[in-house]
Amino acid sequence: MHNLLQLGILLAGVAAIAMALHAVERASSRVVSHHFGWRGVLVTGWLGVPLHELAHLVTAKLFGHRIVGVAFFDPDPSTGTLGYVRHAHSKRTVWQLVGNAVIGVAPLVFGGIAVAALLAWMVGPHELRRLLTPPPRALHDLADLRLVASDAVAMAWRLLQAIWKHRTWWLPLQVYLGICVASHCTPSDADMEGAWAGGLVVAVAALAGVAFAAALGMRATAPTGVLVLMTVIAVMTSAFQGLWAAIAAGSQQFETR
Repeated sequence: MHNLLQLGILLAGVAAIAMALHAVERASSRVVSHHFGWRGVLVTGWLGVPLHELAHLVTAKLFGHRIVGVAFFDPDPSTGTLGYVRHAHSKRTVWQLVGNAVIGVAPLVFGGIAVAALLAWMVGPHELRRLLTPPPRALHDLADLRLVASDAVAMAWRLLQAIWKHRTWWLPLQVYLGICVASHCTPSDADMEGAWAGGLVVAVAALAGVAFAAALGMRATAPTGVLVLMTVIAVMTSAFQGLWAAIAAGSQQFETR
């Protein structure tokens, strides 16, 4: 029961982070699209979309998929398509189902890495490592996820203060690049549609692993440090997205004056 609870805490935390990022990006995109129209996509898409599609391409190749077509940045206003990686596999095996799941969520991983690299540029690698060292914590039930959220918010606040403290003349460019990456790092609806079956396979495999560990008398512990770091990166990503939405909304007010 302990191992199952720890797995539930981990999966619930990851799912909450993914859903929150998806919701923030969709809300931000609606605001930007309303005020900037198609121009808002072009302003950020030149960088964010190729990174998104590169994540699909790399992971598709890792899982041995056949690449049918690639467009890193090919905006089409009539369909809303910004880019694509079309891939296929010959047999519907468990490995390929897992591959589809990884391919689908890969932009989130690549985007998180890019945001972390940008933060390292903004505050310095050593300072970032210090700021992103989570406190040791053991979780006993799902309600304790609020402690993960509390740790992450406190760390994100300290990180924002450090960004301001270490700011240089590069800050406007750094913020702009962060907006470009954050605006296109979450999986699309099509990505998620192709990933759900593989995600189910991963969840079943994890459940089987937990049950096997319990049978051997091994006690698992949810990696709270990983959850905290994921949450901090998600908070910073959402901050970039929220800033872009605020800029879009504020630009219309400025034009009407």
